[in-house]
Amino acid sequence: RVHSSNNGDGISYAQVSAYSYSTGETYGAEADDNGYYYMGDLIGEQEYEVMASAEGYTSLMETHYLGSGDSLYLDFYLDDVPQSGMFGIVENSDGDPLSGVNIYPELNGNEFFWAATDSSGYYHVVLPPGSYFVSTGINDYYVSSVSDIEVVDQEMVEINFTLDPVESFDGGAAGIVYSGVGETASGVSVNFWNTALYDAIVYSDENGAYSIELVNGTYNVSVWGGGFEGAFIPGVTINNNILPLDIYMFDNNSPQPPVIVQLEDVPNDQGSLMDMVWSPGIPQEWEIFPYYSVWRENEDNWHFISMVPFHDFDVYNMVVPTLGDSTHEGIHWSTFMVTAHTEDPYVFFDSEPSSGYSIDNLPPDTPVGLSAEIIEGGVMLNWLAPLDDDFAYHNVYRSDVMSEESAMVFTTVDSFYVDTEVDPGTNYEYWVTAVDHSGNESNGSNTVQISPTGLSTDADLVPDVYALGQNY
Repeated sequence: RVHSSNNGDGISYAQVSAYSYSTGETYGAEADDNGYYYMGDLIGEQEYEVMASAEGYTSLMETHYLGSGDSLYLDFYLDDVPQSGMFGIVENSDGDPLSGVNIYPELNGNEFFWAATDSSGYYHVVLPPGSYFVSTGINDYYVSSVSDIEVVDQEMVEINFTLDPVESFDGGAAGIVYSGVGETASGVSVNFWNTALYDAIVYSDENGAYSIELVNGTYNVSVWGGGFEGAFIPGVTINNNILPLDIYMFDNNSPQPPVIVQLEDVPNDQGSLMDMVWSPGIPQEWEIFPYYSVWRENEDNWHFISMVPFHDFDVYNMVVPTLGDSTHEGIHWSTFMVTAHTEDPYVFFDSEPSSGYSIDNLPPDTPVGLSAEIIEGGVMLNWLAPLDDDFAYHNVYRSDVMSEESAMVFTTVDSFYVDTEVDPGTNYEYWVTAVDHSGNESNGSNTVQISPTGLSTDADLVPDVYALGQNY
């Protein structure tokens, strides 16, 4: 039998040969899948040079004499061929081994290798000599990475990893994987990866649907499997949202339309704008798409928005206008489409529509110059109102200085307010805010305190004693 000297296991399909010094004949046999071999046509009364070899192992040669009518029982133990590469253990922050962790060695930024940990958390990968960047990938754990790992010829480098779990996710992505002919594709691997942050894989179900939880960040998306050509979508951003991302698997000979990979609100603005990003598609025989047109859906029609010329970008982006903002009262959805045009005006390729919503993120300016004075029947408040175009109304807050109860709130569209619901024996504090049509509220104005002591009320005007007298 031919064994591995590393663990004693039989080496499948090892080669055993015997060379006769007397006749010059060479005999050979191949071991079975358990490493057992048999060579039955040797001639006795001769000395043989017997050699065992196998791919990945060093050959072993021995000299033996075979007498007449004798048999030789020879076991060979072969050493592994010296290899270059890396090995190690991957465990979590509690010290438990992690199985199924993907290990991604990257050589000089252009050659990529792969290994995965077994049930004990061990991995082993043979690599050509060079300088490597190595990262990990497994669902529910942050990426761990190392750089400038030098692998030298015939040496194995030990690199161990400890992975921190993701305690909570910020958002994710979901969609349908299509085969490119109007049918869904099941069993397709969808890999969202960022070698400095998070790397996770999900598989499309029997309906072609997938969904995956992600932490905030920008990811590349690699898609493969199902008998289709792989797809690559760069620069997909998650920012506290669930990104709708349908994926299209096409054969090599069909032009691919653009794919809208991101559609999200422009932050810190007054609304009505969204940032849209799309991958350019693949023109195939058209060589390039000279320009793209951007469209917004309005009921049953598509309204033209703008034209974007070809610039050989990996992804294109544009700030697109919406017809309304989502507010505290509900979501106003906007749907967009990108069309890739060819030199033939009758041949063009539409992306799948993508929907999102814009938000007015900015509150109105803060009211200033709040003042208060006692008037007959109440307290008069005056202030300078902001000049925001989307101003809706003011909130007037009143609290009892000596009470821990929440402030009362009154509303007005004016820049003054008369508070008639006062108690002459109570000290009050007032402040004012502005609210816009999206429900954003400004910071509070300056506060004023006032004590309406001595304030006349209707009851004060009724006499306690009556008397009649001469009228002359």
